[in-house]
Amino acid sequence: MPPSSAISLAPSTLHTGSRGTRGGGSPDQWALEYRCETDKGRLTIVRDDCAGDCHIDAKPDHSTVTLRATLDRLRLWGYEPMSEDECEAELLEDGSVRIYLAAIPLPSDPSPTK
Repeated sequence: MPPSSAISLAPSTLHTGSRGTRGGGSPDQWALEYRCETDKGRLTIVRDDCAGDCHIDAKPDHSTVTLRATLDRLRLWGYEPMSEDECEAELLEDGSVRIYLAAIPLPSDPSPTK
């Protein structure tokens, strides 16, 4: 297991504001993007609420141990990789692989017991 600092998922970019200009605009135009890097920049996690996109970009020299630890942490936060049936991983021009993530469905709320 890598040291905890190796899987720190603190955001490197977190911004809110309207899409064309900072501030102003109506709430339906506000952008919220969360982007963080780990494994010395070889893994990038992106969540863009406006675009409905959540993915990991893994550079060719990424650590598989750190990727597994990152996926474990993301599962705790309610995200998991999409199955190949839902969306295959994508090979990017720079050789990185983009792994799309989906929110983990919450279990049905059982009826209260008496």
